[in-house]
Amino acid sequence: MSFCSVEGRGSRFSLYAPISKMAPVIGSDGQKSDESTSVLKGKYVLLCDDEPTVLEGLRRLFSSAGALV
Repeated sequence: MSFCSVEGRGSRFSLYAPISKMAPVIGSDGQKSDESTSVLKGKYVLLCDDEPTVLEGLRRLFSSAGALV
């Protein structure tokens, strides 16, 4: 993990984690399928943003896909 901050310019955070070997399953019949979001079900997601409305929107989006935010 690394962190860099410059006053007046912002901050950068880097977090390195292993990549999953599991590939997402996306339905091709045009119908909404729970399979397309199951890859996030039960997975932890860390969100970071300085805009509360953006953060809440992302939280709802990932939560609706089954992620643990």
